[in-house]
Amino acid sequence: MPEGNILPKERIVDLINRALLRLFNQYWTALSLKDFQTKFPELVRISSDCPIASGSYTIDNPHKDFVRILGALKKTGSVFVKVWDESKYTLVQSGKYEEYAYSAARPAAMQQEGKILYFGETPTTIIMQYIKQPVNPETGGALTQNGTYDSPFLDHWTGKITDIAEEIFLIETGQTT
Repeated sequence: MPEGNILPKERIVDLINRALLRLFNQYWTALSLKDFQTKFPELVRISSDCPIASGSYTIDNPHKDFVRILGALKKTGSVFVKVWDESKYTLVQSGKYEEYAYSAARPAAMQQEGKILYFGETPTTIIMQYIKQPVNPETGGALTQNGTYDSPFLDHWTGKITDIAEEIFLIETGQTT
């Protein structure tokens, strides 16, 4: 923080958490999905098992850091699961387009409002590759200092994160330097 400002550790952790989210959002909105993955490979995560009983998986603990599905694999038989953009939902449901046909041998998935919709034989279990945001994957809450989950960003982002935290502090306290 700016020289001469002594802050409690809780305040510093709060500023850093907000800086992490601001950095994430700054690039998330500015880059294509492919460019985002290239710039932040550390924010691509492989999920634990995601059981699907009846056509969908509700995104919850331990995946509360979930932002966007990138790929999926059916655990049994290691069958790749095609991931469709959520805007294609009506095309899939119509059953009239070969490009959006699915089966037990050609399963597919799509993200929609806190769920992963699965098109194929159920029950099954999938493993997802997804973009994660800098939050606790178990609670969706802020990261804690010396906690189980730390900043997911690689070390070369530390300077940028602290600069953003300092900027937030200066704005909130009405300081200019």
